Amino acid sequence: MERMHGADATFIYTENQHSTFEICSLMMLDTSQRPDGQARFETVRERLEAKLHLAPMFRHVVRRVPFDAHHPVWVEDDQFDIDYHLRLVALPAPGAQDELHDLLGRLLSRPLDHSRPLWELYLIEGMAGGRSAVFFKAHHAAVDGVAGFEVLAQLVDLEADPPMSDPEPWKPAPRPSDLRLLVDAGIDHLKDPFKTAKAAVGLATDLANSWRPGHRPAHEVLGAAMAPPSPFNVNLTGQRQIRFMAIPLEEVKAVKGQAKVNDVLLALIGGGLRRYLVEEDALASESLLSLLPISIRTGTEESAGNMTTALSVELGTDEPDPHVRLQRIAKETAAAKERAKHAALPVIMDIAKFTGPPLASLLERVGVMTGMTARLRLAGNVAISNVANIDFPVFSAGSPVINMFPIGPLADGAGLNFTVLSYENTFYMSMLSDFAAVPDPDRLIAHVQDEWAAFKRS
Repeated sequence: MERMHGADATFIYTENQHSTFEICSLMMLDTSQRPDGQARFETVRERLEAKLHLAPMFRHVVRRVPFDAHHPVWVEDDQFDIDYHLRLVALPAPGAQDELHDLLGRLLSRPLDHSRPLWELYLIEGMAGGRSAVFFKAHHAAVDGVAGFEVLAQLVDLEADPPMSDPEPWKPAPRPSDLRLLVDAGIDHLKDPFKTAKAAVGLATDLANSWRPGHRPAHEVLGAAMAPPSPFNVNLTGQRQIRFMAIPLEEVKAVKGQAKVNDVLLALIGGGLRRYLVEEDALASESLLSLLPISIRTGTEESAGNMTTALSVELGTDEPDPHVRLQRIAKETAAAKERAKHAALPVIMDIAKFTGPPLASLLERVGVMTGMTARLRLAGNVAISNVANIDFPVFSAGSPVINMFPIGPLADGAGLNFTVLSYENTFYMSMLSDFAAVPDPDRLIAHVQDEWAAFKRS
């Protein structure tokens, strides 16, 4: 049994049927050389079953403490059935990009079952061009972007046909009773009865010093800033839409100058959003903001949960010149990252640290139910994340992985997410949106592509 950290528990407390905090990945495979032109579902199952012991979250289920007296715990699922989590689906003809978008939209719109381990894996057949795909989804409470790809490592191999091993024996521990959960919660609280009070005093001190030079401004302490109005800050419908874009690394290097790759991506997305908002007659006079997650992992952590802080950065949507926008973003993000090096997690990512779990759970549910998260826009306008860099080829189900797209979560009040991963000298970017925020995702991704063309021309 392992208790969630406050940041992980926040994703459970604030979740509803339309805002499910799930992160995903899509790997397209070249199966043209397979005997039947498809990946074998049995191979996927056999290889994953042999690796289950390497990623405990595959067999862990969430148990909430009665009355939310403490954060939920992960316990072993004594009813675990790998065949529930593995699915075989096929695209309708002609199996092109539009059919893939539609299928993934439906899969992304369906929440995970919280009575079981919070993950599913789909092998997708029927794709045009001698391809198949592996689609994996997991709950953000179990993994952040970095840990998610550590889990994903169990789904890939470094060679097409590696040696197979037998599954390790596994016997789940008995599930704890509600009484046991309450007793353990009480014992945990007694270990440091003034923990919440000390955290609240520290927060008050940070806020009091926020106006002084060299200290984090209040919006970084809170992890929240009143972002300008935008069409993307709406209550979600749960109807997800996904689009993809790929950019060669050489093209990024050609335009970045002294800026970082992440800054180029922010400037690109900011410019695409600007084009879209101009067309919608919805461009604010001030720049849109993104809450940018930054990993704080040291490489020694045992938990697969969330270990990130977050920066609120401007996207330069008020600046028409792409290179001026890039310079602004590079300067701002460099300063923000320097301030965040030794800073605590922002308040918005772990409210329970300052209020205690019962009150945090109540406040976060009320915030979602009343629509305050959408109206106040405290988490920024758009979520953007660059999660990993994989510079060597990998294989899955006996076939080479052609490309790899990460997919981040949406939150109620923030219906647009861009997530990027670098694989073999190409940046693969997904754009996930809710129908209420972006009714026409093809038009928005086309504006991002047009902005990239403008970057390269200028």
